[in-house]
Amino acid sequence: MILAIGVGAGVFITQSPLYQNSTTAILPAASPTVTESHLATLTASVPTATQTPNFLEIPENNASPFPATGIPAPDFRLEKIHFQEAVSLSQWQGKPVLINFWTSLCPPCKAEAPLLEKLYTANREKGLVVLGVVPGNEDTQSGALAFAADHGLSYPLLWDDQDQVVRSYGVLGLPTSVLISPDGKIDQVIIGAVTADEVNTWLNLAFKSHP
Repeated sequence: MILAIGVGAGVFITQSPLYQNSTTAILPAASPTVTESHLATLTASVPTATQTPNFLEIPENNASPFPATGIPAPDFRLEKIHFQEAVSLSQWQGKPVLINFWTSLCPPCKAEAPLLEKLYTANREKGLVVLGVVPGNEDTQSGALAFAADHGLSYPLLWDDQDQVVRSYGVLGLPTSVLISPDGKIDQVIIGAVTADEVNTWLNLAFKSHP
C-alpha cells in the first residue's frame, strides 16, 4: 500500500472551518496522531504547480490528516445532491471506489472533472464506483449541480453538509481522491488532481484481485 501525492493541475487549499462540531452521523476509523514533523513532510512533498499550497489548520487533538492506507475506509451516509437519496459507502462493498473531494470553485477540480467522468464511464460496467463528495462549508448545492451539468458529470454527487466526511478522511486540500479496494480498505490517498495512469494502474490491480 502506498500514499500517492498527486499534483496534476495543482491543489486548491481553503481556510474554511472544516473542523467545527456537527451532528452528522459518521463511522470513524482510528488513525495515527498528527505531528508537526509529519505535516512538514507532507508540505515539503507537494510540488507547487501554479500556486503555493497552504494546508488546512488541524486542531492538535484531531486525528491523522488522512486514515492510513491498508485500513478499512470510514463508512458514511450522505444524500445525493441531484436525487435527494441517501447512500452509504458500505453499499458498494466488493467494488473499487474512488471518492473525490471537490468543489465547483476549485480550479484544479474543474480541470480534473472531465478525466474522472471519462474513467467512470469507461469502467463502471466493470464495477468502478466514483463518488464526488462536496463539502458543505466550501460550496453550494446549486453551484455543484450547475458545474455537474456544464461538464456532463454522471457519477453520484454527495452533499457533505457539515464536512463530517471531510474530517473523517482528513482532507488537507482540494481536490483529494481516496482509492478504496473492493475489500473496503484504503489503497491510496491522492492529494491534487489524479492522472489516468494512477487510476488505471490501481483499477487493474483491483480487478485482478477481485475479478
